[in-house]
Amino acid sequence: MKLILRIILLLIIGFVLVGYYIENFTENNGKLYIGIGVSLFAFILMPLFVYSRYKNRIEDFINRRMEKEEE
Repeated sequence: MKLILRIILLLIIGFVLVGYYIENFTENNGKLYIGIGVSLFAFILMPLFVYSRYKNRIEDFINRRMEKEEE
């Protein structure tokens, strides 16, 4: 999972850097690439990161809550 997250992070950084390069040095619209990078960050990378960091803690939280409900 760490490898996947790193690959996606590098892909996002690449999109943003290419977007800034296109925006500053050519006449094309680089905002599209910047937008794709930000969207990937918000909708792909962050949920995967949160899931990978807290998957065990969420299961423990659910188990503790179920035990309290049984009492």
